[in-house]
Amino acid sequence: MSRFLCVTCGTQDPESETPPNECLICQDERQYVGWTEQGCKLYPIILNEVAEGEADPPSLTHFSIQRKFRTHPQ
Repeated sequence: MSRFLCVTCGTQDPESETPPNECLICQDERQYVGWTEQGCKLYPIILNEVAEGEADPPSLTHFSIQRKFRTHPQ
């Protein structure tokens, strides 16, 4: 049994053998659904597709925040 993720909203469905026919979140008329409609895929498949995707253009500025936690001696 596997857990499927909605490729539009990221909702994870309960474990099942087959992907659900529809996503409960995406069925709401207020939810954005793109031109490709919505569907569900397994998490490892989505990760693989992202890893094989196009690189960001050089003009895109990236930044990140890394927190450093300090523990006080007892």
